[in-house]
Amino acid sequence: MTRDQLMEEGNKLIARAQALDNKEKSIKLACQSRSKSVPKNATIRKEFVKCKKLNCYRQLHGPYYYAYWKDPETRRLKKKYIGRNYFPMREQKKLKKK
Repeated sequence: MTRDQLMEEGNKLIARAQALDNKEKSIKLACQSRSKSVPKNATIRKEFVKCKKLNCYRQLHGPYYYAYWKDPETRRLKKKYIGRNYFPMREQKKLKKK
């Protein structure tokens, strides 16, 4: 390979790494915004989900975080998906200080 080809390959790898980093940051931000919309009386649970694909070698995927709370009007149990990343409010404050 020539020097120019190596530089081009290196630039492609750097761009790919930056794209993956941006994607990870956006996923974490989405999880944080979903966790802010959860009521104060909610319980956060970490769950593993069964895979229904035939060719999947992993039986359980996760952990995924869900919020559970009882709706005061309908008196029914509500469930909301938070995401793969969950940071309680006190940990979010610690991360902002860093």
